[in-house]
Parts: sequence; structure tokens; C-alpha cells
Amino acid sequence: MSIYNDLKKYIGLKTGPIRLFPIDEKEISNAEKRLGFKFPSSLRTFYQQVGYGWLSSDDCQELRNLIIHPLDVVDLFFNESEFQPPAPFLDEDLPIFDCGQDLFLVIRPRSENPDYIYRSDGQSLILAQNMQDLAAKLSVRADFYFDV
Repeated sequence: MSIYNDLKKYIGLKTGPIRLFPIDEKEISNAEKRLGFKFPSSLRTFYQQVGYGWLSSDDCQELRNLIIHPLDVVDLFFNESEFQPPAPFLDEDLPIFDCGQDLFLVIRPRSENPDYIYRSDGQSLILAQNMQDLAAKLSVRADFYFDV
């Protein structure tokens, strides 16, 4: 069974460390249109299957751990968000996950491996191979990305 099937039970929950909300296909397409390119396949599938929302745990309540809504991803990418971090993103970095504490996880959609996930602080270390891998790692330890 995929991690996506495990996460579907959290869609629509209003409380708890894991809360997910569905996304309409039109919102995904509108975001891609504004970006000028399609989301990498694993992110697009995550949005379609699970949506966006919080993937945390009870013992990491100080973290945000937010899979960012596609329209908010676009605003962050173009520096048009009211939640813009103090340091700008690298040119090719697309922010997809808000860890909190001014740290984001990003993908590089125009790279050779567009589904790979990195930290927004410029490190080239791959944190996850794709969104399914990211969700699986978060389910084991919600703050794993601080140890790299």
C-alpha cells in the first residue's frame, strides 16, 4: 500500500498534527500556467492524490511542516508572498514545503532530477527522491531534515 493511501485518512481533518485538504485540478493547472512549466510528476501526483496541508507529529509541534498549496508555491517562487523567508530562494528552487523557522524544502523542476527534494539553504544534499519518499520519511520522523 502506498503512503498516499495511508495519508488519505487525514484529508479534511480540522485538528491534529496531520491535516490535509484536497486540491482542485484547476488550481494545479492555474499554478502551472503562472509558473510557465508543469510541476514535476511526483509533486503533481501528490497534489492530485492527497492535496496540501500539515505533515507533522505530536512531538514536533514547534514545526510548521506544511505541504504548500500550489498557488502559494507560485507566490513564493515569484517573491509575491506575505510569508516570504528573509533569504531569497535560489533561482531554480521551487519551494514546496514550509518546515518553519525560515527553512523550506525545495525542488528544482528544470534540473536533470526534477523530483529530488533539497533544503532551501543551498545545500545540494538530496533529502528525498520524490514526494512519496518525503512523506514516508516525515511519517517516521517529522523533523528529519534538520539532521543533514
